[in-house]
Amino acid sequence: MLCTQGVRSSTLLTSTTSSLRRGFLFEVHMLSIDLHGLRHEDAKHKLELFINEHWGKQFLVVTGNSSPMREIVLELALEYNLSCYHEPLGTSIVIQSH
Repeated sequence: MLCTQGVRSSTLLTSTTSSLRRGFLFEVHMLSIDLHGLRHEDAKHKLELFINEHWGKQFLVVTGNSSPMREIVLELALEYNLSCYHEPLGTSIVIQSH
């Protein structure tokens, strides 16, 4: 596993991110799950189900500012042998590969 620094429900969302690279503006659409505001035990269970349901796809995990929530996500990424990275604002983690 490789991880580098870089809403209140766990409803499946499609995240839209805009980025400016080399003068071109583009949007990236990816699946996302919002764990912000959930109890840690519930968040872990919901993320496990989400990983299994969307195996093979890249997705965004919104953690909010909670260090324990980020640790839960990173532990599950390690357990499932997934590559991931922190979003620049530090409130979400992108799971890249399965």
